[in-house]
Amino acid sequence: MITDPDNANNTATATETVVVSMPIIAPEISVETSNGDVAIADGGTDTQPQSTAGVEQTITYTITNDGLSTLTLEEPMLEAGSTTNITGGDDGVVVGDLSATSLEPGETATFTVTYTPEVDGDYGFDIVVPNNDAQDGVDESTYNIAVEGSAEGAAEIDVTSSVSGAMPDGGEDDVGDPIVGAEQTITYTVTNNGTDTLTLENPTVTGETNLDGPVTIVNPTDLVLEPGETTTFTVTFTPLEEGPFGFDIDLPNDDADEAPYDIAVIGSASVFNQAALERVLSEDLQNTTELISRSASNISRRAADRLVGQSCGQQINELLKDQPIQFANDKFFIDAANQRIIDQIARLLNQCQSSSFIIAGHTDSDASDAYNLVLSQNRVDAVLDALVERGVAADRLQAKGFGEARPIATNDTEEGQALNRRVEFILVGGEDDVFAAGTGRCGEDSQRTRTLDGAADSTGGNLTGRYASEGYDCVTGAYRTVWADLSVIHTEDASTTGRLSFGGSRDRQANGRLFGQFVEGYVSKTDIVDPDVTGEIMGVGIHGGLYGANRTEGGLLLSYYGSAALGRHVFDVVAGSEADGHYTYGGLFVGGAVGGERIYDELTVAPR
Repeated sequence: MITDPDNANNTATATETVVVSMPIIAPEISVETSNGDVAIADGGTDTQPQSTAGVEQTITYTITNDGLSTLTLEEPMLEAGSTTNITGGDDGVVVGDLSATSLEPGETATFTVTYTPEVDGDYGFDIVVPNNDAQDGVDESTYNIAVEGSAEGAAEIDVTSSVSGAMPDGGEDDVGDPIVGAEQTITYTVTNNGTDTLTLENPTVTGETNLDGPVTIVNPTDLVLEPGETTTFTVTFTPLEEGPFGFDIDLPNDDADEAPYDIAVIGSASVFNQAALERVLSEDLQNTTELISRSASNISRRAADRLVGQSCGQQINELLKDQPIQFANDKFFIDAANQRIIDQIARLLNQCQSSSFIIAGHTDSDASDAYNLVLSQNRVDAVLDALVERGVAADRLQAKGFGEARPIATNDTEEGQALNRRVEFILVGGEDDVFAAGTGRCGEDSQRTRTLDGAADSTGGNLTGRYASEGYDCVTGAYRTVWADLSVIHTEDASTTGRLSFGGSRDRQANGRLFGQFVEGYVSKTDIVDPDVTGEIMGVGIHGGLYGANRTEGGLLLSYYGSAALGRHVFDVVAGSEADGHYTYGGLFVGGAVGGERIYDELTVAPR
């Protein structure tokens, strides 16, 4: 009942009903797209403007809470399997994270969606935004947005150079330092990496500088390229003079943002010093062949030295058979009676100075083993000292006493005992040295040498090293040697050459003659520092052949060798301009030498 104050009688009147609407306390989601800042309803479609196939697109969505309580969001997602004409399919749609997942009334959050239409035509996909807006009679807790659009195909030109690789529009193709007068050719490959037909026109050249004649163009074989197709064209030119040169290439096409496609070809021509390179390579070849020849000569010389040494040892031992060195009973000094024979032995040793010998001393079986061993050692020590006094180098001689251990006759008779009391000379590394070394087992002993020498002065320096193992194999009757040689030479002009060689040889002796075979390989590296050429030369090669030595009855010695070599040397140098390549060689090497000594009446012939 409503009382009207103007009704004095306060009589009854009609009743009026008033309805008051109470607000609902709930969140309310609304979504707006960056495509025109238009609101997109739940289940609505976000239609995109015309786009270009192959070009990445991005949409930004803004979510607002228009309700009266907190709006809670979950991360938006792509509805699986909903993509059409999208590069990469479902994986090609990238949905970004929300800027916020809890929105108070009036607050906003954003997220982005990135994708690329694949080809010309319609495309689409669906986005879902989970949230808690389900309390106002309209369930929008899975807010759905359908993204749709249409893409047009577009051409996309890309160019690569056979010199510089990928070339951007407006880029420089630097061809380096070609030789003046040497024709140059560049091949360009044009690719359509777009989604529509690429149409080309023939390229043109402008702005030529420092060229000998015009640039020659071989036009593309195809002027219309479908997506993914390629074509090529070439330009040929010749630098005229030393110094910078260049020209511009224009390639007309219908790529909207790269037409025409411009390339600047640049470079700096140099004068190639052919003569200097040939000189350096000739010197390298000469040094190589000299080393090869020297190696074969050294192999032959060492063999000849052994032949001489064997002959010296035989002569000395024959001399000692006729004139043995006599010692007084239980004595070990050289008396006057032995001076003449010692003089003769010293003379023979000085004729074969490259050979080393073991002076072996033996006794008969009188007295104890220990006593005889000491006595024999003292006696050969005395012989060694006497020879050194006569000018024989001490480092060529070794004194070794064997006592009574190695008789050559019975000790039951005076005659046999006399034979067993003897001094012998054994060539180091020779056949008899196998047993003189002490094992008595064939082939188990060899002579090993290791040397390392260096020198330096104002003109440069050098370092040489050698390892060798050599010895006589009494089973095969061969003398074998294996070796490795290292040399490093640094010259005054700062050039450095390093060389490692390795090889082996085998030879046999019979009747004053020696004959053998050898094989050797090498690797080398030369760092060139020359007024006209710098760089390096790497070399490998193999060398092998025959060698021998003959000793004449008159005392002269002939040594000789014959060998063949093959090699390949690779160079990478700068001779006015960069140059690389290789040369190979093959050669035959022969050599010989005459040495020794022969006496004609009062004339002594001693060639060296």
